[in-house]
Parts: sequence; C-alpha cells; structure tokens
Amino acid sequence: MTIKIEIIKAGHTHFAKRRMLLADSALGSPIYRDANSSYYQTVSDQRLIKNLDSGALLAGKLVTAVRLHLAEGKKGQVLDYYGNLGCFLAVPGTAPPFFCSLVFSAISLSVIERGLQTAISSPDVEIDISMSSEWTAEPAKVIDLILRNASKLRPAFSKYLDLRATLSGDQALLPRWPKSVREALKRAE
Repeated sequence: MTIKIEIIKAGHTHFAKRRMLLADSALGSPIYRDANSSYYQTVSDQRLIKNLDSGALLAGKLVTAVRLHLAEGKKGQVLDYYGNLGCFLAVPGTAPPFFCSLVFSAISLSVIERGLQTAISSPDVEIDISMSSEWTAEPAKVIDLILRNASKLRPAFSKYLDLRATLSGDQALLPRWPKSVREALKRAE
C-alpha cells in the first residue's frame, strides 16, 4: 500500500483555499484566514523574516496545516503569527492514527528544513504557539523541539458550542452550557 503525502507551502495556488476549508472543519479561528492577514500584518509592528506556513495533503485533502512566522518585533525575534499565536492545526478523526503520525512527521520535517530548528535554537526567540490536541498525542519532531525549547508553557482550552444544533430543536446539549449562553440563546429565540 502506497501512501502519498504532499506538502504544500504558502504561495501554492490552492493553499489559501484549502487551509480555509481545514480551519472551518477543525473550528479554527478566523484570525488565521488569509483575508485577515494584511490587517494583522499592519497592526503587529513585526517585520517578517521567514514564513513557515505549510500544509500536508493526504489523498489530495489537506489534513494538517501550520500557520507560523519567524518575525522581528520590538522585543526581539518571535515565532508566532503577526502577534497572534502561531497555529498547528489538524482535523480530528480524519484518518487512523498511523496515517496521522506519517502526515505529522512529513509536515514536521518540512517546517524544520525551512528554518524552524535554527530559529528555535536561538535563546532570544520567543515561541508563541497554539496546537490542537492531535499534535500532542504522538509528538512529531517539530513539536518535540518546540516543547524542549519553550521557557514556559501555558495550556489553554477552547470550548466550541454548536448553536445550530440547539436552534434546530436539539435541546439535549442546552443544560450543560454556561448560564450566560443559555440565557442569551433564550433571548434570541
């Protein structure tokens, strides 16, 4: 059985569109959309040194993506995305774990070869990155490098609420939601 994994980088003709579809299916933040890039670039006061944006295609479908830049800011060099967290994104449950680890390894190697290892090895580079839990289950080399070189780790959790399910009549999820969300939903209805 042959597994074809293709790595595409920023600038590829269909990269932006595919990354947008990936972000939508993985509930990614609108911050990382290309439509918003020029705004964040303008307000960030950073000078881009290296764009490490890339993605991995498995059977022609983008299943993982990295939105990460090495930039020079007021306080020095930083690995982030125009002042926002850099992003390692994967669609949950898109493939069996064996395929995911191959995809993560392929994109990891690509990002390292493009300059991430050199950037991280400098003690003056601040690392500001977010990643979906799929990346930490079996950490690829790039994640291992980031975790070993991070001076501080700040776990963060996001909770996504599917309002469409409730608005369409599925009331089963409603009681577990925060009180402010339940009240706002009742006012909206």
